[in-house]
Amino acid sequence: MSVFQIAVLGVVFFLCAVSVIIFRIQRKRLHHLHLGSVRSLEGAISKNQGQIRLRSDTLKNYDFLRQNISEVLMVQKEIEVAC
Repeated sequence: MSVFQIAVLGVVFFLCAVSVIIFRIQRKRLHHLHLGSVRSLEGAISKNQGQIRLRSDTLKNYDFLRQNISEVLMVQKEIEVAC
């Protein structure tokens, strides 16, 4: 093997090592960005689930029959009653 071939081989190995290091750094950065996005989405989902639970509990305590009857008994000027 000549000195030139050894130099080329050394440069190729060096470039491969640098490429692997750059790849790992970018992968780690993207992984952290992904984790941040996932945490943000999990927080939004948790908040929305809390709202759903709150609304569900409110609907469970709502007396539809009583509320609907009181609304029906209200005078509505928009409705003309033909006698």
